[in-house]
Amino acid sequence: MLNVLNRYKSPSFKQLHDDLLRPDPRPWLSGVNEVTNVLKPIATIIKFGWTGPTAARALFCFETFQQGARTFRAAEDPVLARLTALRELLKIDFTTRSTPTTPLFELEPEVPQHYSQVVLDELVVPKWVPDARPYVGVHSLLTGAPSSDLLAFGCSAAVLKLIAAVQAIECSSESERIDTKNQIALVPDVFTEEHAIGYLSLIQMRIYAEE
Repeated sequence: MLNVLNRYKSPSFKQLHDDLLRPDPRPWLSGVNEVTNVLKPIATIIKFGWTGPTAARALFCFETFQQGARTFRAAEDPVLARLTALRELLKIDFTTRSTPTTPLFELEPEVPQHYSQVVLDELVVPKWVPDARPYVGVHSLLTGAPSSDLLAFGCSAAVLKLIAAVQAIECSSESERIDTKNQIALVPDVFTEEHAIGYLSLIQMRIYAEE
């Protein structure tokens, strides 16, 4: 970590620290801003202070995206590997949960009812998803607060890891996650259980609809 601290000039760190304090720092976590991994942002936080749960979620999702990219890049068929991983994570089962077909001579419904039932506790996070505990540890170290997912991320690590994994699988490139030109995120910042269930349910329905 000391090597990282010595590699960049202080103004570079200060600007990044200011960016991490933005309402949504995700668009600034990009190679365009000389952020190629989480080491520089973490060093910035250690140098200038904790930047809050929104930044912690952004950094964890950024690290998960990068780890997912490395994982799927090594697959024989990266596109198929991503598709398979998403279906496994969301427990997609076309045998028992596919959209029912309309009987012969009956009109198709205007809005087909695709399967959508997400139970967060039943979903298993892929092994390549990073450990969230170092972020919790840094938060506790810098703030003196107890080690807590809720204090560090503003949500449970379990929910965060699920959402980070799904977004890392769905986004095969940085341009699918963030718009660096307009400085906006292209995926939602999901951190409540209710929002997570709704978000993952929509993805489930999309997958069944596309099959």
